[in-house]
Amino acid sequence: MIHNFQGKSETIKSLFSEYINKNRWILVCGLAFYLLTAWFNVGIIASDDYEFGIARIVPAQNWTALEIINISGIRSPIPNLVLYAFTKLAYCLGIVDPVTQLRVALLFVGFFSYSVYSILCFLFFRQDKGKSTVAIFLLSFYFLAPMIFTRPLIENLSAPFLLVSCWAACEYFKTIKIGDLLLSLIALSFACMFRFQVSVCALVLVVIVVLKRKWKHLLILGLAGVFSIFLTGVLDWIYKGGLHASFLAYTKYQAGNIQRFGAQPVYVFVALFLGLSMPPLLFQRYHDFSWRRSFGHLIPALMFLSVFVISHSVVVHKEERFMVPVLPIFFILVTPLALYTWRNSRLRRNIFLVLNFLLLPLASFNAPQTNLIESARFVAANPQFQVVTGVGGTLFNFPEAFIPRKVEIVQVSEESFKNRNDVACGEIVLVRKDIRETIERFNQLNFLGSAEPGLLEQLVIYLNPKQNKRRSRIEFYSNPSCL
Repeated sequence: MIHNFQGKSETIKSLFSEYINKNRWILVCGLAFYLLTAWFNVGIIASDDYEFGIARIVPAQNWTALEIINISGIRSPIPNLVLYAFTKLAYCLGIVDPVTQLRVALLFVGFFSYSVYSILCFLFFRQDKGKSTVAIFLLSFYFLAPMIFTRPLIENLSAPFLLVSCWAACEYFKTIKIGDLLLSLIALSFACMFRFQVSVCALVLVVIVVLKRKWKHLLILGLAGVFSIFLTGVLDWIYKGGLHASFLAYTKYQAGNIQRFGAQPVYVFVALFLGLSMPPLLFQRYHDFSWRRSFGHLIPALMFLSVFVISHSVVVHKEERFMVPVLPIFFILVTPLALYTWRNSRLRRNIFLVLNFLLLPLASFNAPQTNLIESARFVAANPQFQVVTGVGGTLFNFPEAFIPRKVEIVQVSEESFKNRNDVACGEIVLVRKDIRETIERFNQLNFLGSAEPGLLEQLVIYLNPKQNKRRSRIEFYSNPSCL
């Protein structure tokens, strides 16, 4: 038995070495692209994750771990504590700028995610070099991947652990070894600590064991599951004073406020994944394609994706970012179809490559909310301003956490600003271009500069200016008589 294990281990090492050698340029360039995206794209793609995440870990010099725990409210403090460890490390190394501190955390997120994905692309398809190459190519360069997988979203932090759980479940499906099943459960438990909604995938583990008719394994899984629930709940007990206190509080809040978030059709997430497959590139007749051989060992992955999508589809409140935890699983499942298509249709392959690599730099390096971020950075670079006044809706989602000192944020209506006598010294006025054009009084103030939206946001404004006013240029003004 020991001899067999050693032989299998040596075979895997040999195959992994071949995988690294064959795909070394994809791996090097993919990692580099992730890290460059993490460094240059500090955009805010979800207001909740800024307000309850980024704003509570930067500036690192303004926070302690205990304060992060105490202010976490109905949410688990674990994601913020993990990210805070890296922003605090940056501060200890002498980095005072909160944006640079955030970049350090994003570099870690990107490096960790890419490392896990590159290893698992090999493990999922270690017997098929072509598929492992396509899988890592998709996870490296699919136009949304570098941007999504370097974000400090709780959904993204859970994704690598969920993919590990999915792979271990696929291994159990083939080998029926209890170790693979327990590894899947452990990885799923880690994923739940960042995004508890992924816990629905535990149902897949139960179904797999039932399908294999391993009743002893079902008992072990049940006992291990209870122990896992207790162990992960203990952290909340330490932080919040109750077993799974964060989960219970968050669930209660969501149940009581579900109507506030707005409803979307039940098919939204299915349509999202169909769109991500870039139709009609993968929609074709697959001649001489063995579905059983291609997807037989990926049945648990299909189940992970299906259970997750269906469970989220029946809930009224839907946001695209909710699907981020299963996005790597989606790429794994698309891999056999993509390999077949690229081998059999040069036209479809070339269309994908051209379209994807046109979108890749736009998605990766055009940070959302650039106008607000650059406005905050302008204030941060000018310490003479202690008061930031926003006119109208200019300061909606204003990232004051990117200012390393305490400033007073004042929001006034357009009419109130028109009736003000003067702008005080030490006060900077931020106003959107469309609002400024309606107030003549700005002609008497000192224009300091402006923050422009990113290229993609400029396109969105051009296509629908009425619904995207908040993305437009923000201008800075001060009292001309003040030095």
